[in-house]
Amino acid sequence: MDTNVRPDEIPDGFTAADPTQANAGPDSKQAQKQAQQEQKRSILEQSLTPEALARLGTIKVGTLLFFLQAFFRACLVDRR
Repeated sequence: MDTNVRPDEIPDGFTAADPTQANAGPDSKQAQKQAQQEQKRSILEQSLTPEALARLGTIKVGTLLFFLQAFFRACLVDRR
C-alpha cells in the first residue's frame, strides 16, 4: 500500500503531519494548534452563507477599528 500523499491531494482542513508523533516539540505543537484554528475557520466558512460571512467580516473590522481607536485615545491621554 502506497502511503505517500502529494500535498495537492490533502483536503482543506487536513494535514500530512503524523498526529501520533511521540517526540513533538514546541514547533510541532504550535503547528498543530495553527492547523486546528485553520480547520475551525474552514468549517465556519463552509457552514455560513455568503451574506453571513460578509457580515462576520464587517463585525471583525468594526471590532478592530474600535480597539484601535481606544488604543490611540489611550496613547494621547498618556502623552498629556
